[in-house]
Amino acid sequence: PAYAEVVVAAGNVRGDQTFHYRIPDDFRKDLCQGQMVLVPFGSRQLYGIVVGLAEDSPVDETRDVLDRIGKSRVIDSEHLRLARWVAQHYGCPLFTAVELAAPPNLSRHLHTTYTTTGRVDKTNLLTGNDRRLLTVILEHGELSAPEIQSKVGKTAATRGLDRMVRVGYVNRHISLRFPEPAVERMAVGMPLPDGESTSAVFGRAHKQQELWEYLARVGVPVAVPDLMRSVSASGSVLKNLVDRRLVRIEHRWRLPYILAGPLDLGLRPQIEDDEAWSLLQSSMGNTPPEKVLVQGQELDRWCLYVSAINSEGDKGRQSIVVTPDAATAIEFSEWLAARSGLVVANSMKARTDAQRVALW
Repeated sequence: PAYAEVVVAAGNVRGDQTFHYRIPDDFRKDLCQGQMVLVPFGSRQLYGIVVGLAEDSPVDETRDVLDRIGKSRVIDSEHLRLARWVAQHYGCPLFTAVELAAPPNLSRHLHTTYTTTGRVDKTNLLTGNDRRLLTVILEHGELSAPEIQSKVGKTAATRGLDRMVRVGYVNRHISLRFPEPAVERMAVGMPLPDGESTSAVFGRAHKQQELWEYLARVGVPVAVPDLMRSVSASGSVLKNLVDRRLVRIEHRWRLPYILAGPLDLGLRPQIEDDEAWSLLQSSMGNTPPEKVLVQGQELDRWCLYVSAINSEGDKGRQSIVVTPDAATAIEFSEWLAARSGLVVANSMKARTDAQRVALW
């Protein structure tokens, strides 16, 4: 398609208004719905999200998409349809609705740099600050706004950069850089060599044996600090086991919002009201599913909830649970993790930008 329908991150756009831009030939084949782009908007250059592709434009004159921001989509077609519905139903700007479904705090993860275009043939029309700004960018090739500000001052950089971009002396480049959560080291126990006994493998290395047996007994990766505290071992003990390939170290994101543990079969919820469960199953099987109000004791209701969630999980689907307060969120998420066998995420525990993006 020759044109992109874009929702622009501008505060003065109302309702579900979008704008059409011509797609340059050099990335026409690669641009897709849900991708971020840099576009001209009045005298400014703003980022936006492609919400549609078209062969024709509803307006005679269109401007070009300046650049793609990242190579992957930040929102899929299903969530775009949801965002359009939200904007129409509630009368909010479409970009506001799109941001709710896109990675959280999207604008924080945009990294802007500047390069010169090589067009400096009218320097006599520039101020001294503008010429100094161009010289700084020429000397370094590519700089971010904070780097430019540190060299020419905030006022000169802020006003000068926008002016230099507008007259075509400087190019603005925007990339999408998501932060990553902190990494933690996880220890995984490896099997003993075939036919070897623990006494033959470890001999008098009792601490090594104790650490290895602990990992074998737990059966899941254990954070290294937790492991060392559990067996009161030193780092050299773990290093020796790693060198002997009896323990493997994995590096994983530290995700405090994930609640995942072995399913406790003794805690499987028992539904006391078969009729209520039958009615709930019936409503879930309809298209679209019906809304159901569940009344009764808290434990009885929770048993129905977890049965419904397990039913959807068996179909490969995810479930979202909204609780009335923080205390209930903590209690129910832990209760659910022990009884569903599914990976449960408590979004309230995703506190940093990196964790929120990872959760998304």
